[in-house]
Amino acid sequence: MLEQLSRMELESLKFPRLYVDYVMSKVPPTFEAPTLFGTGTTEDVAPPSGVDRESLWNDVLEYNSRLGASESSLDNIRALALGEAVPVLTGQQPGLFGGPLYTLYKVLTAASLSERPVREGTRRFVPVLWNASDDSDFEEVSSASFFDGELSRKTFSMSGAYHSQGRMVGSVPTEAVNEPFGALLRSLVESSDATAARRLIEDSLRPAGDLGEFFSALFLRIASASGIVVVDARLPSVSKCSRDVLGAYLKKATSVEREVVASLKALTDVGYSKPVSASSAEVCVFLKEGEIRKKVSPDELSRVGELWEKGEAELVPNVLLGPILRNELLGVAASVLGPSEVGYTFVTSAVSRVLGFRQTPVFPRLSMTVFPRSLTVLVESGAKRPEDVILAFDEAASDYVLRRVPENVEKELARFTGQVRSAMDTASELASASGRSTEDVTASARRKIDFELQRVRDAFLSVYRKRALAETPVLRQGREFLSPKGTLQERIFCCLAPLVYSGESFVSDAQEVARTHVRECLEGRVHHYVTVADIP
Repeated sequence: MLEQLSRMELESLKFPRLYVDYVMSKVPPTFEAPTLFGTGTTEDVAPPSGVDRESLWNDVLEYNSRLGASESSLDNIRALALGEAVPVLTGQQPGLFGGPLYTLYKVLTAASLSERPVREGTRRFVPVLWNASDDSDFEEVSSASFFDGELSRKTFSMSGAYHSQGRMVGSVPTEAVNEPFGALLRSLVESSDATAARRLIEDSLRPAGDLGEFFSALFLRIASASGIVVVDARLPSVSKCSRDVLGAYLKKATSVEREVVASLKALTDVGYSKPVSASSAEVCVFLKEGEIRKKVSPDELSRVGELWEKGEAELVPNVLLGPILRNELLGVAASVLGPSEVGYTFVTSAVSRVLGFRQTPVFPRLSMTVFPRSLTVLVESGAKRPEDVILAFDEAASDYVLRRVPENVEKELARFTGQVRSAMDTASELASASGRSTEDVTASARRKIDFELQRVRDAFLSVYRKRALAETPVLRQGREFLSPKGTLQERIFCCLAPLVYSGESFVSDAQEVARTHVRECLEGRVHHYVTVADIP
């Protein structure tokens, strides 16, 4: 059972300042910021006109059906094909075992936003996950972190031998998953919930031909109740239906680069960090040769563009052009994005204006930290709030140990310390009347005695610290669990990690938090949620 503990203000966490200002409507009005969904935006979006809808959705239907989509998902695809529904889109590269925990939070946010009632006569919303399988950053997707019964982080990785420079990560064979999956199985606790997580992975691997399909199959199962639809960037019809956006870019590549550079300068001029490098705008496409994605230099762009026009080359978009292509391809009602991705939209919005395409409204994804119930001892006395524990775990743990010292021991230590220091005060008074040398000796003795008094106190505290660790062993790893590597939990742990201990009920419980998040966001209140779960 996932229970909500508290909400944290975004300013207290390590989110990009541009993101915090954006969701709090504090971005200077001089910026043409992307529209925040729900702030006066229209809910009805016409299906894209220049797209072979039949070819696209037939591909998507076959792909989802083959990978085990629920009937609800297949019905949603049919509704999209008929123009009866529009997508609420989110996306992610196909990470091992589903990628970071925030990927799940993205999907649950899209699903929750899709449940929102629409006005009569407008199209309903459908959650769609864009599988960015055409990405080539293997290091970003190759590892997944879980945790054991004492909250220690355990990381499992695919071998780099299965990947080569420029290869699309989606095409990595499923054999690459076998080694980390075997290691994961050996480390899992024997419980029914661990069995459920194992079955989820096995069932998703069975129909998958590569890592990209494994990722899709996994989320079709995890989020089956929401009717999630997955679109793989490598589907043949995606390339076929992308020509309008790619063609528009090739005609205005120089203008795009100039506008991006200007947008980045405007952001840095008022103190924001660059969300992307200016080099991303030099060439916004890659050359695709089979499963390899190759960079195109500015000098090569004209020649590559001519080959593409003749149908002799295939191009795929980069991080700046990709969002525009997806929006035009699918007719997106809203894009559910994470903090860094929101920063990208300040640049992609500029690209959209240059190319003459619609800017899609943005909706921030759920952000959440999960407290193990065993760590709630740090907050149950009321001395510390959950956010205090997350932001300053060591201090909270020390306070907890101090509270475990029996009152009579604390009282006697204070009395003993007071008596010794009172005696030293008397000695100091006598020394002041006896000359400088006596004063110096007495002052030196006071320093040594203060040091020894602290040692006595530390010795007693050490006893109670050991007892606290024996009774609550997760205290040893609590900091690294709540803020692994000094960052948010959702960025480090794999999206399947909580399922090992809470089972698939974690998904339905997290969905409820996502619904709260959507409702509060639409009311203009955006927070980071702190919840408690029975893990481990």
